[in-house]
Amino acid sequence: MDFWLRVSRIILRNRYLILILIAGFTAFLVSQMQHMRFSYTEANLLPENHEVNVEYNQFLEIFGEEGNLILLGIQDTTIFTPEKFNAWNKLAKSFDSVKEIDFTVSIADVKKLTADRKNRKFVLEPLYKENPKTAEEVNSVKKQLFEKLPFYDNLLYNKETGTIQTAIYIDKKIVNTKERKALVFDILNPKITQFERENNLNIRVSGMPYIRTLNSQNIVDEIQLFVLGALLITALIFFFFFRSYKATFITLLVVTIGPSDSLDC
Repeated sequence: MDFWLRVSRIILRNRYLILILIAGFTAFLVSQMQHMRFSYTEANLLPENHEVNVEYNQFLEIFGEEGNLILLGIQDTTIFTPEKFNAWNKLAKSFDSVKEIDFTVSIADVKKLTADRKNRKFVLEPLYKENPKTAEEVNSVKKQLFEKLPFYDNLLYNKETGTIQTAIYIDKKIVNTKERKALVFDILNPKITQFERENNLNIRVSGMPYIRTLNSQNIVDEIQLFVLGALLITALIFFFFFRSYKATFITLLVVTIGPSDSLDC
């Protein structure tokens, strides 16, 4: 009993000094929040030496990082008009010049196997050599693609739904880095938005890099809203309990300082 009595007396006698030290320590830890970084890698739920993890790491060493594919898809019959069809292929080719992208695969890259009777061999030729200028030419390309090239079904087109797709393979080195976010928000999305506005079409985007980027950004955006909402609810609970603005402010101050200090540490 005497011990805690002495402690309380020391705290009360030096309360201003203790409050200043707490304020200074809190201010220092708050200033360190600028060094916090969001992780772009997936959480590993197993120990590093687990046999599944070991096999997975061996797989990555041989075949590299997976999950670098982004798919763009359109299900609209008006895409098979000369202007929109050529604009779609131009959009795909515009990504080839982006350094963060390894390569793209679109209808313009499709090859067909033809027989060279003279030299008695098979050769690969482009599906079409020049951009279609008429509806008949576009329909001819569509007919060849949908009826004579089943290899590309569910890769560049879907025969049942009439959907056409473009595959974008991003650089595997940026899959788990902040460059992936910059690629999606600064390059990919603006190009897609511009294409949709100019051609009155709706592009569907999928793929693990794209989904991971949007989900992580949603988490970052919702953290502030969640913290402010939790603080508001806590303030209301304290106010209804104490019926005093001063007591509510003091308790909120303690609540905000305690978790923030432990978080920064």
